[in-house]
Amino acid sequence: MSSLDIEREYHAIRAWVEGQMVFIELSDGRQIGFPAARFRRLREATAAQLAEVAMRYPEGKFIMGHLAYADYWNDVESACQAAPNIWLETSAHLASVIRLWTGQAGAHRVMYGSDSPHNDMPVEIEKITRYITDDATKAMIFAGTLERLLEAD
Repeated sequence: MSSLDIEREYHAIRAWVEGQMVFIELSDGRQIGFPAARFRRLREATAAQLAEVAMRYPEGKFIMGHLAYADYWNDVESACQAAPNIWLETSAHLASVIRLWTGQAGAHRVMYGSDSPHNDMPVEIEKITRYITDDATKAMIFAGTLERLLEAD
């Protein structure tokens, strides 16, 4: 290393997600993308952990997959209250829970997901069409929420 070399420290100034990719813009203008699934913490985050990240990055948009199915769905309420930049995806969860959270968080924060091929798509669709009767709410869950989320930039 010569005396003319300058060591610089770069930091992230912006982060966003497109599809299954996470992108970071560095302070020097470079943008770096990587698959979100590379990072176990992103892939396996609990509802509370997702809320922590969402609060730290309020300009970000975070989708809680499977409505935090398994051991963490009881944390959904506090996560949604703490971070208005979290949206809920329905796949793999019970129809009663989907209906509950559509009422609690509002249809504008709930979006359809199938997790296909792991789950049966007709069953995932029926969870919404059978137990949510309002057509406007169904339209929001099946398409409107995601369209609004993608247009919000």
